[in-house]
Amino acid sequence: MRFLLTLAFALISSIGALFAQAPSQELCEVAGLVVRAGDGQPLRAAVVMLAPSGRRGEPISVRTDTNGRFAFIKVPPGAYRMAVERNGYTRQEYGQRQPGRRGVALNLTPGQRATDLLFRMLPAGVLTGHVFDEAGEPVVGANVFVLRRVYRDGQPVLEPAEGGNTDDRGQYRLFNLPPGRYVVSAGTGRLGAPARRGEGMMYIDDDAREEVYVATYYPGVTDPDRAVPLELAAGQELSNIDLTLIPQNAVRVRGRVTGAGIARGSTQVVLMPRSGRVALRGRAREDRVAEDGSFEVRSVSPGSYILAAVQYEENSQLSAREVIEVGNTDIEGVALTLTPGGAVSGRVKVEGGPLPEGRLFINLRPEDGLARGGGARTQPDGGFYVQNLAASEYQISMGGLPADYYVKSIKLGNEEFVDRGLEVSRDIQNLEIVLSPSGGRVEGQVLTEENLPATGVTVVLVPPKEERHLRGRYRTVTTDALGNFIIRGIRPGEYSLFAWELDEGEVWMDPAFLARYQDKAYNLRLTEGAAASARLTLLAGN
Repeated sequence: MRFLLTLAFALISSIGALFAQAPSQELCEVAGLVVRAGDGQPLRAAVVMLAPSGRRGEPISVRTDTNGRFAFIKVPPGAYRMAVERNGYTRQEYGQRQPGRRGVALNLTPGQRATDLLFRMLPAGVLTGHVFDEAGEPVVGANVFVLRRVYRDGQPVLEPAEGGNTDDRGQYRLFNLPPGRYVVSAGTGRLGAPARRGEGMMYIDDDAREEVYVATYYPGVTDPDRAVPLELAAGQELSNIDLTLIPQNAVRVRGRVTGAGIARGSTQVVLMPRSGRVALRGRAREDRVAEDGSFEVRSVSPGSYILAAVQYEENSQLSAREVIEVGNTDIEGVALTLTPGGAVSGRVKVEGGPLPEGRLFINLRPEDGLARGGGARTQPDGGFYVQNLAASEYQISMGGLPADYYVKSIKLGNEEFVDRGLEVSRDIQNLEIVLSPSGGRVEGQVLTEENLPATGVTVVLVPPKEERHLRGRYRTVTTDALGNFIIRGIRPGEYSLFAWELDEGEVWMDPAFLARYQDKAYNLRLTEGAAASARLTLLAGN
């Protein structure tokens, strides 16, 4: 009891200002138990965190006592996110159905006592192994990554879950891994910019042929598509996951950048693999352009790349790009000519009424990953100005819209861009964005096959086929503790509605994935201002 009172006193002291906002008779209590999944053994010293959901406020935390119990007292009513962490176990959120997935909000009504919460924590998994060179010698300090497959814009990529380095024996140990499927990768230096090979302290002559170690995937391939995923169960330790780094000849890419401002030395070239299958920092190769415009990118392994030159000025951005195929010989004489991008300015209007309160945000998202993109807040009269845009095609979206608003039209003169990208190669003025306050609405509930509420699962509103390449046309929401959901501000049209249990990101943008479930879709047509209701059955999307 003394332990709980001490925790309660610390809690009150840390958020006294927040507590003062609610009368004492409305304050709530949150308490429960943290145990180990499987045998129900209480877990002491687990950190339980409580944070306001969708509101400002720092998270507060307590530790479980020797019986695995925790308590928060005098908590103001409202919506909160809860999570539990403990070394050796996977992180768990309130309402979370599977490890690694987002939980749901805990909604406290005035005076409520939610004192029977139970968290069953899964032991974390471990991966161990060695990294060797081609002679079978251990590689010291190699970077080892455990990667998970996720989808971005419907394309699969491998994203790091954990990473570490090998020790003096070439051994690595990666821990605190949730159960799931993983790909293991190893490399030296920065991944995508491997270190040169050499013996002892021997220096490599500038004109000599280089060899580099490229990223290698278990069980020993350089193509991530050929990697063999590993299934890791809760609490499992997979050992002897060994990798042998593969040397490859590396070449140099040389050329010259032309255009204004080269002599000022503010231009860089970036060499980026065309395949985005591995989402790791450091995969791009960079070089600063010399005053005469020349550049040289070293240690490039064979493959397909985009070579881009970028120059940032105070109010403008010049850029150039070219696709190059790298083989086993140096590439000479690449010519890149900088061209200006521009700024986009215009005004936001509301059909049949004034602008909503609060400032809106305009976002220009580039079609490719090399342009930087940009955004700006609207002025009180709806005006906006987005500067420093590289020459590229951009999708336009808006943030800060009230719940029932949607973007009805994006016009430049008589051309409509609401369904296609805007090409920016110069300054663009008088872009008109028209909002409508009469978006459609769909609400409902998701149930499991056992007819129970499906909490914390993803509901996706999928646009018609001709608009499925537009990321902004998809709408997603997570169900609450009762399996309920609501999506507002929907553009009129025909849609398909799904509810999935997913942990792979935006896989619904993959046409092959969507085709598997099209016969299970809840199809609806929404006119402006219309409302619909739906009851969905949860689909297993993995």
